[in-house]
Amino acid sequence: MAIWHFSISLMPAHSVKNTIGYISDVLDEYVDRPFEEIDLDKETPNYWAPSDARVHADSFRELVGPETKSYSDVIQFGAEEFRDYVEIREGDLTFHFDLRYLRRELMDWIIDFACRHKLVIVAHGSGRLLEPKFEALKQELLASRAAEFARKPLESILKYGGGE
Repeated sequence: MAIWHFSISLMPAHSVKNTIGYISDVLDEYVDRPFEEIDLDKETPNYWAPSDARVHADSFRELVGPETKSYSDVIQFGAEEFRDYVEIREGDLTFHFDLRYLRRELMDWIIDFACRHKLVIVAHGSGRLLEPKFEALKQELLASRAAEFARKPLESILKYGGGE
């Protein structure tokens, strides 16, 4: 993932409550932890039943491009162009939006997909759980580090890249 990517994950709404035992506005495992490597496969609960996220794989081919060769069990679509891409791994369905070339139709498609399948959106960085609505997704995107980079690349690199 590049600094210009804004990432979200989709997960079944009912499983969030069932997995953590209560309704939360934030999932801590998706909150940025600067300078800390996080392995989402090992450090996050599986909000999907085994292989349920993979059932949706065919939906993404025409949306972001062909399946990309992966050296792990992660299924990726569109990653070769390093623009918008989708990752499907056991227990996670993640979209990476390239804010250099943001496509409104992709956001609309994801929101519609989430509504049809009763999914919630979790924003990587803030960890906030969002209803699948355009305005909520837009506000979260605009507040992200990726959006900050798109607006002011040099200042963003100096701020988050450790440069002085």
